[in-house]
Amino acid sequence: MPFEVELVARLHGHERTVTALAFSPDGSYLASASADKTARLWKLGEEGSTVIGSHQKGLSDICWTVAKEGMRVATASDDKLVKLWDISQKDGLIGTYAGHESYVFCLAVSPSNGLIASGSYDEHVRLWDARVPQETSYRTIHAHGDPVTGISFAPDGSFFASCSYDGLMYNPL
Repeated sequence: MPFEVELVARLHGHERTVTALAFSPDGSYLASASADKTARLWKLGEEGSTVIGSHQKGLSDICWTVAKEGMRVATASDDKLVKLWDISQKDGLIGTYAGHESYVFCLAVSPSNGLIASGSYDEHVRLWDARVPQETSYRTIHAHGDPVTGISFAPDGSFFASCSYDGLMYNPL
């Protein structure tokens, strides 16, 4: 059965390619990542956007996490960093996570335990504890023989899967 799609709005604000989008868990915001080095927050139903934060190089992915303290956004960048932002603060940088040796391409956040998983062109998956704004990873997994292109946590957060240009999927148990 075909369905109809209606364009509701075009969002303008980034100066370069938009690389990733993510709706907030409550559906009231849309976060965007861009090659212009910024992450933006769009309140649905309102005009304009707010810059959440920026990196030294372009962003490749963005995802939401909900903490006791409020909604947060994690960003991945070509500057080899993962950053965590509190969207309720003007300069809301909470943590910077360093350790990848190449571009960070993808992110996922566990829905249950505060872990952020990042995948990189360095062929590694790194796990970060979002509750502790440290600069080193909680765990590093050499999961693939080519760049990691995607990560997803199970709905209960008990495990994740990653995929790569090498054609393999890795599912640590």
